[in-house]
Amino acid sequence: MADVDNSIDSRDSNEPKIETDSEDEAEIDGPPRGSFLYKGKLLRPALSYDDLECDKQRDLFYKQLADSEGFDVEWDRFDYVFNVVNFDWKPCIDDNRSNEEDTRLESVKYVSANIVSVKGLLYFITFWATDVLSSDLKPKLYQAKVSRYCQEMTVLMVRLKPTQ
Repeated sequence: MADVDNSIDSRDSNEPKIETDSEDEAEIDGPPRGSFLYKGKLLRPALSYDDLECDKQRDLFYKQLADSEGFDVEWDRFDYVFNVVNFDWKPCIDDNRSNEEDTRLESVKYVSANIVSVKGLLYFITFWATDVLSSDLKPKLYQAKVSRYCQEMTVLMVRLKPTQ
């Protein structure tokens, strides 16, 4: 078992140094700042631009984001957090909603959402809904792009999810 030495060393850091049994073993650092566990997987911030694996994942991430117009990302394939947030990570955002206008769609089930930090927030939401003004009440898969700046919410687009 490792002992923690809380004394100050030459690193000028307040982080504790972990002592090991062998002098040849390197000092063990904790996860990078901004890292977090999601479904048992450590996700790290994509801050290192000289990490080849990070660069490879960044390229694939942005390709998926562009190809799906912001809606679909295979989150489980990535070990890094880029500038888009998976709504399932439960980011700290205000989720108050209002419905002042009549709508034709009635939400049946949330599927996924991605959030991009821009001037405010941009949400890419995928959900199952029924068109209540249609004779066909079978749920269909929809996508919506919604922007939020200060307290103003604007629905930029709602559509049936395109087939791949």
